[in-house]
Amino acid sequence: MNQEKTGKFIATLRKEKKLTQEQLAEKLGVSSKSLSRWENGRCMPDFSLLDAICKELEISVSELLNGRRMNKEDMKGLKETIRNLTEYYAKKKKTSRKQVFGYIKLGIVGIDMLTSIICLICNYVIDKQFDWSLIVIASLLFSWVLLIPILNQKEQPVKKCLAVLSIAIVPYLFVLSKIIGEELIFKMGAIISIVSLLAIWGSYSAFVRFKNRKLFATGITFLIVIPLTFAINSIGVYFMQTPIRDWISDLVNILFSLGLAILFFYIDRIKNRYKENEID
Repeated sequence: MNQEKTGKFIATLRKEKKLTQEQLAEKLGVSSKSLSRWENGRCMPDFSLLDAICKELEISVSELLNGRRMNKEDMKGLKETIRNLTEYYAKKKKTSRKQVFGYIKLGIVGIDMLTSIICLICNYVIDKQFDWSLIVIASLLFSWVLLIPILNQKEQPVKKCLAVLSIAIVPYLFVLSKIIGEELIFKMGAIISIVSLLAIWGSYSAFVRFKNRKLFATGITFLIVIPLTFAINSIGVYFMQTPIRDWISDLVNILFSLGLAILFFYIDRIKNRYKENEID
């Protein structure tokens, strides 16, 4: 496919039919600016518009994509054209899914890291040392080691990773608590893990639901972090029976996460407006 050739072909056929850009654009349900970009070879029409364009210009899809009228000999290459088109959009879809998967993995890793940092901070503030927090971090690391093979799978790897993690983490903490002989590991660690898993599932759902708006999904993830941090701190205070809670740290965590969420929502809004202006 040659964008410039196809664009010139669209312009020639439009003029043959004595249509203005505005008239043809109206028939196709697009803006005249979009049509102008096609004719100038700056971009190709969306795949969903090919049939409508061919109908208005009275040509075949193969002729449109080849940028010229085709005789019977040329039509023999129709299968090759369709194959190339199918491969092009399949590759585009695969690339998009790969990008989404990368963002989801980054989000999950970020939440795990944040959880680990919060545990370390709570442990030090409460006990002036690092003991139970190291066990929680070890559990998170264990879960990632357990899930590495699943991450390399092609079919829904993130969903499978979360499923395995959700099933394995609590039994792992139970076994660990029995080995070490410390029930608090299981009681507090299991609850923190469950809360963290709920947050991770929420982040995953956001990226699946808004797969074409990754920045918006990232903003939602940071909003999810707010109740997550508050819950983890509350769990730590409850189990450690600490009379004084560090509300300043809670407030800082909330404001920081909220600020990042607002930032990503704002960037997403600007990006969407830019796209709308391009279409218009």
